[in-house]
Amino acid sequence: MKDRNEPANEQLIAELDELRGRVAKLESDLARSRQAEADHRHINDSLPVLVATAGVDGYYKEVNAAFQRILGWSREELLSRPLIEFIHPDDRARTAKEFKRLTSGETLTNFVDRKGCKDGSVRLFRWTVIPVLDRGIVFGIARDITDEEQAKEALQKAHDQLEQQVEQRTAELTAANRLLQAEVEHRRQIEDALRRSEQQYRTLVDTSPDAVVMTDLEGRVIFASPQAAKLHGYDRAEQLCGLDATSLIAEEDHQRLKANMANLLREGVRRDTQYAFERRDGSRIPCELSSAVVRDDSGSPRAFIAVSRDITERKQAQAALEHERRTLSHLLRASDRERQTIAYDIHDGLAQQLAGAIMQFQAFDNLKISDECQAKTAYDTGIELVKRAHAEARRLISGVRPPALDESGIAVAISHLVQEQRERLGVPIEYDDHVDFNRLAPILENAVYRITHEALANACQHSRSAKVRVSLLQEDDLLHVEVQDWGIGFDPESVADDRFGLEGIRERARILGGDCLIESKPGKGTRVRALLPIVEKE
Repeated sequence: MKDRNEPANEQLIAELDELRGRVAKLESDLARSRQAEADHRHINDSLPVLVATAGVDGYYKEVNAAFQRILGWSREELLSRPLIEFIHPDDRARTAKEFKRLTSGETLTNFVDRKGCKDGSVRLFRWTVIPVLDRGIVFGIARDITDEEQAKEALQKAHDQLEQQVEQRTAELTAANRLLQAEVEHRRQIEDALRRSEQQYRTLVDTSPDAVVMTDLEGRVIFASPQAAKLHGYDRAEQLCGLDATSLIAEEDHQRLKANMANLLREGVRRDTQYAFERRDGSRIPCELSSAVVRDDSGSPRAFIAVSRDITERKQAQAALEHERRTLSHLLRASDRERQTIAYDIHDGLAQQLAGAIMQFQAFDNLKISDECQAKTAYDTGIELVKRAHAEARRLISGVRPPALDESGIAVAISHLVQEQRERLGVPIEYDDHVDFNRLAPILENAVYRITHEALANACQHSRSAKVRVSLLQEDDLLHVEVQDWGIGFDPESVADDRFGLEGIRERARILGGDCLIESKPGKGTRVRALLPIVEKE
């Protein structure tokens, strides 16, 4: 006879099987959550950027290892004091105002503040901060921009925030596993929260101005941010996945990259390594790369993560700074040479003539009673030497800054310069001026005179030209200065570094906000043209 309770037993067995399936799924979800927690923790501790979570109460809730290392404060010290105490006093009012915006739900990007380190120094950081008001917290990521001249853009990461959320969700999933069916709804809520957290993390990475790439241990790309695709010249980040990382680096850096990856496995983190990146179209750009090893729960390496940024502008700025340094050095040496030349001229000419005049006048004083004839000769000789000294003094003054420049202005001063060069060198020189201004600012008049003097001296002494032409032309508020010859010419690209005349002309024009063009070819003559903004004398 069939047991009347058999259908009920079968239903109970079916429910038990269903319950076992749910338990198995919960256990699988818990394992994935634990693995995600470990991944986030290792990534967070490996990254060389500052990541912090703060509560709306104004205290840090969590800080990563880089935060502690850069500032020098321990985790306990950072969490036990209001975060405003770590802000530079001059930035506290602004930081408090921005914090209020966060608590109202606004997201802050490119927020810069200064923090005090434990050793008394102050460092500058660029932050991206996102509020999570349903959790009563804000979390942010910052890059140390203290040593960078032209402040460029910040890498945003929030791994520490994710670690905290994953730990909390893992605890909730563990509780859900114990509560079984009664906690199924709670588990669903935890999964939704995890998805939101992952989206927030992806948003931070996707909006970061620096490129983020993750590779497996063989160097194949397994993740790339949108900025990485842009940096390497691809349309989508997915196009980078599967590529060998060495294909993104210039060939001459391949061996160094492989050696650095081997060192990275031993050291765990490498910062600010420079490579030449090769873009998809074959062009190259200089980049700086910081990388870290991602490890699993057992401490074994699982992947590499790298953050890179384009340092083209920094390289250009360094080159420009070096050029300015060399230019200043040349200018200083030229100034020293001018001073030395003036000193020699005074010693060998003016001083000797004045000394001779003094000796003649002393002789006159001694002979004026005993020998009037010799006394008169000594007196006349002394007068002649004084006249020569006077003429020499006027010549020296004219060489340093011609009186005509102060008395009559630049047009007249250049006319005198042209006449002097005609008489001294015998070179036919044409001079035209078409200007409406009366007097220019002294510094501009001096620069125009020096540019013309240098260019004219070069033309007269080196060009072997049958004639030279000098012209001043005013067009609206611009002054054109031109010196042209029809001589032997030269190659401007082959001028020796120690020949600073042409570079001095360019620098004088540049310093005054103008430009200078030097056109020359062997056998085709030379034309020096300077274009300067007119600033009249006040």
